[in-house]
Amino acid sequence: MDDSIREAVAPLRRKCLEEQGVGGGDPADLLARWLLLSAPALDTSRDLAVQLLAWSGGAIALARTPSGVVAERWALERRVVEAFQAAVQLGAAAALTPGALVRVTGSRSVFERFMPMARHPRECFWVLGLGARNHVLLEERVAEGTANLCALSPRDVFRPLVAAGAIQAVLVHNHPSGDPTPSAEDLSLTRRLVAAGELVGVGILDHVIVGAATWTSLLDEGLMEVE
Repeated sequence: MDDSIREAVAPLRRKCLEEQGVGGGDPADLLARWLLLSAPALDTSRDLAVQLLAWSGGAIALARTPSGVVAERWALERRVVEAFQAAVQLGAAAALTPGALVRVTGSRSVFERFMPMARHPRECFWVLGLGARNHVLLEERVAEGTANLCALSPRDVFRPLVAAGAIQAVLVHNHPSGDPTPSAEDLSLTRRLVAAGELVGVGILDHVIVGAATWTSLLDEGLMEVE
């Protein structure tokens, strides 16, 4: 979105975000709000919103469709389309930001903390730095990759952990496919990081892979040992 469009839609975005909450509610209702706020004469905004979402394949797909294509096809102002796309993008970012976790009590607590990450279209790798009694000292995303690969080095993982004074860590990443079964690359990376952690004095407690509505804990599965 260029600066002129951003300025044009800023008041519209603020009003809708204040009323609806970033990314909150049904996508059709959110889109209907954008349509009404920008064009009050549209008395069928809800129906139009439903048709738009059905045509594009959903809110995320609509956000990724060129705004000019949407505007021309549906006879809408381009700024309206840009505004809705910005709202969806902001909402997705908010949904993908996990809430606070005070203490790791097991793999379920980690999964519940990072469950929203299952919706991310790319693999993301996070580290939780733990202190005494598994209290969380640090949460940091250290890498983001493609739909099926996330490359990182031990340096990426251990630099923030050492700086935070962590004595243990939990590794977390998502599988956009929804299947949390660890790949050969996941197992190889985990073993390398366990070995590196022994050298720097930060133990790797677990590696949790987040999938759609479920997870895999390498600790629970007995896969954390270095061969």
